[in-house]
Amino acid sequence: MNTAGGLGVAALLVALSGVASEAQSVYRVNTRSQWLTWTFPRDLLEIRNDGSVTPVAFDQPANVALNAPLFTHALREGGEGQGGVWKVGSGRSTAGNLIDGDPATLWRPDQADPVDEWWVEINLGRLMPVTSIRLIFPDQEGARPLREFRVFGADGKREPPNKDIYRFHLIGGTTRWNEETVVEFEGSNLSRAAVFQLTEGAGPGEEFETDFDSIQFIRILVDAKSEDAALAEVEVFAFGQNVVLGTVERGGEVIDERGRGGEMGDGDINTPWGVHNFQNVGVGDTDFVWDLGALFWINRIILLSDRTSTERSGAGINDHRMLGSDGSLTPSGAFDFELLFDFQGTDWVHPDFLTYLFSPPRPMRLLSGAWATTATGLIAEFMVHPTGYVAQVAMTSDFIQIDNRAQILHALHWEADTPPGTRIQAQTRSGTELLERLIYYRSNGAEVTKDAFEKLPDVAKGEVVTLIEPGPDWSGWSPVYRFSGQEFLSPSPRRFVRFRIILSSDRPEAAPTLHSLSLDHTRAFITGITGVVEPREAVLGVPQRFIYRITPTFSAGDLGFDRIRIAMPSQTDRDSLSVRLDGVEVAPLDVQITPDSLIVQLPRTVRREEVELGFRVSVADNPYFFVAAVGRTQQTGLWQEAVADGRFASTVFLPEVPSSSRLIDNLSIRPAVLTPNGDGIGDLLDIRFSVPKLDKAAMVRIYALNGSLIQECEAQRSADGSWGCAWSGRDARGILVAPGTYLVRVGLDSETREERLTRSVAVAY
Repeated sequence: MNTAGGLGVAALLVALSGVASEAQSVYRVNTRSQWLTWTFPRDLLEIRNDGSVTPVAFDQPANVALNAPLFTHALREGGEGQGGVWKVGSGRSTAGNLIDGDPATLWRPDQADPVDEWWVEINLGRLMPVTSIRLIFPDQEGARPLREFRVFGADGKREPPNKDIYRFHLIGGTTRWNEETVVEFEGSNLSRAAVFQLTEGAGPGEEFETDFDSIQFIRILVDAKSEDAALAEVEVFAFGQNVVLGTVERGGEVIDERGRGGEMGDGDINTPWGVHNFQNVGVGDTDFVWDLGALFWINRIILLSDRTSTERSGAGINDHRMLGSDGSLTPSGAFDFELLFDFQGTDWVHPDFLTYLFSPPRPMRLLSGAWATTATGLIAEFMVHPTGYVAQVAMTSDFIQIDNRAQILHALHWEADTPPGTRIQAQTRSGTELLERLIYYRSNGAEVTKDAFEKLPDVAKGEVVTLIEPGPDWSGWSPVYRFSGQEFLSPSPRRFVRFRIILSSDRPEAAPTLHSLSLDHTRAFITGITGVVEPREAVLGVPQRFIYRITPTFSAGDLGFDRIRIAMPSQTDRDSLSVRLDGVEVAPLDVQITPDSLIVQLPRTVRREEVELGFRVSVADNPYFFVAAVGRTQQTGLWQEAVADGRFASTVFLPEVPSSSRLIDNLSIRPAVLTPNGDGIGDLLDIRFSVPKLDKAAMVRIYALNGSLIQECEAQRSADGSWGCAWSGRDARGILVAPGTYLVRVGLDSETREERLTRSVAVAY
């Protein structure tokens, strides 16, 4: 939608809320099945059966055995290994109960099998920093604890490298007859490790030993058979989930010059990443950037070298800097990284494990490692552990057909629970046409052209995929909707829309919950309508005659229109007004003129004819954007906006006005007297201005004469480049203010200075 100097879109559509209910329809999303058709980062949203949506929370510590079946890893001898209970000696039919989260289900080794078959192996599916392993036993008639057993762990390193054989180390076991129902073993690190803690307002803390064990496989061996032996649950605790895993599926990416950076975040210790003794490699060339795909509250980062807890030989972690970013951009458009840690080797030279701790947790989406030399050491795994709810996550709908005819799209609503520090934001796109594009493949998966595909023999032809794409009239993403019920910010009328919802929180312990999303819409009067003004140049403050031409696009069933409303830069006069239908001058049935608008009732309903309105006004704003809308006498409160017929087609420039050096320019506040009495005239104060030097929103605040703040909003940018917002005459509580004089202050800060413009406005009833 265009917004304009003068009345502006907000005022043109302000009466929409008064349209009779039978004239409006509502498109609503409020069921689980609907939300599941949207696109969002995998595993970061909880979509409940009642249709509510909320970001997931990351527990610390977390039982990482529960989701082990979700992970797979490559086997050296071919195929993939599946996480879960994957090798069993005795009691195979019940072994899956060990990690189902239900202590009432049991693994029972077969009493008829020899004791050397009483064993089971659990595959976590990926390498994890394990802090403890807990065995939960039953103790009831017919099911008693294992009496003698040992627990082993392996990090998954193949020995030899060409075989899927792993070296296990002892984690713990019984030293006497066990009668406990819960036995827990703490993880311990056998290699050289360092921990650095960054506390708010302080630098890195002292170094100290870590307290975890690198484990992918767990083996439980029973050393002595006992009557009714059973094991209920194996819980494996780690520092929460590692969100590096699944980065690409989540929509993130890994960037490094050699294209191998993902190898240090695949959960497999056998695929290290690093650069060592490369020729012609300069300092900084070994960097990587890891986009996690969403914003998390990060409190732990772990670098694990190729030397593991079994004390193998290999390179440790060399000197580097660790940087982080929440995804914010610098003025140049690059990601704004901050230095988190500057690691330099200690007395032991280079550690095998390196842990960075953050207290309090930091909101970060991107992480980067920049090495100080041309050798990184071999980084086997890069692990990132969040805490609390996801800090920010977005979900996007598919192309949604609101109706088979063009619809005037009014306002976007949502119902949500937003605890303090949380928020829901939305964006929209809209369009009239969707296009189908066919993609052709050979049987080997290679993409080919249609002509090449048709020439292939049938055995060589693969699948033909239909891709749905937006047509040429689709808009880009709108500015962010700041509150539920805000007027629709994308072009209208349209048949199709897309929605993007952003769920955010400023603190890890809270998250918003979205219950529903809805869009008010009404059948458009006419399929399409474009507008153009002539001439495109004017002299500052000098009355001049303009012609505004409206061209409709008609489809069968369109209702047509018989009213036109145009925002004016100044008040026109009745004698200068002319109306033409397809070039023939006609007399309007009614004309309403206000200081900032013109409403003309045509002598008949228009469906196909081109309409020209001529009028004389003076222009003071450079540039000035004429905005027109059409309506029907049967629906006096509803207006359908005309779209500019090309770039600057509705724009008038003042070429003699020198370019401004101000941060804020062309400030327009209309009407001069705000009369919020609900009659549709002067009910909304339109505050419009230009920001020629910056691509940055300004704050608009309304003050009483005693200096107290009445209302504020962040200006929104429109498709035509102007900025602005509207005031309804209500304070922050939604209560109408008393009649009197109020101050409108527009403020903007740049890196070098700040600017404040203040104007007065009267409120009357």
